[in-house]
Amino acid sequence: MEEIGSWKYFAVADCTGHGVPGALMSMICMEKLRDYIQLEMPPNEVLQKSNLKIRKALGQNFEDRTTYDGMDVALIRYQKQNNHWILEYAGAGRPFWIQKANQPGIEELKGTKAGIGGSTSDLQEFKLNTISLQPADSLYFFTDGYTDQFSEASRRKITTRRLKELLETYHSLPMSEKGKQLDQFLQKWQGDYMQIDDILVVGLKLS
Repeated sequence: MEEIGSWKYFAVADCTGHGVPGALMSMICMEKLRDYIQLEMPPNEVLQKSNLKIRKALGQNFEDRTTYDGMDVALIRYQKQNNHWILEYAGAGRPFWIQKANQPGIEELKGTKAGIGGSTSDLQEFKLNTISLQPADSLYFFTDGYTDQFSEASRRKITTRRLKELLETYHSLPMSEKGKQLDQFLQKWQGDYMQIDDILVVGLKLS
């Protein structure tokens, strides 16, 4: 999260790898994102520039490359204009959800179907979405860790559809309570089954 000029930037990202390799990958990706956010670039340009720099840093721009590590990310920047918010979004493999004030339904904006780094081309472009939002609208970001967690009882995943249904069910609750409800559902669903991935779900409520 960064505040540059009149813009607030916010990103939720998921890098490949676990342990020390995953931590190093996260540090590299965070550094590149911040480099371009500091220049007050729109989200799609931040992702395009970061893709080039990360591929270069990991030697992925050569035919004999040995690593396919990369990052999926949803990146927004937003600013208040009069009585509403202007928001710009670009995603590399990660969607972004909007829940209007006092309405349970969730609208999905899908990111570009390409990650940052890995096998993504140097010439890859990322779509920019610009929308207007009202105070009390809610925004949701998540990695695939929550939706991919298996149930001890059924051996089935939570799935993106079920996460959306849960957030629609909890729509009238304060954001902090929504988090508690999601955590309780996850614990009950998972049981004693091992956690298979890092888990991150973030909710923001505009004021």
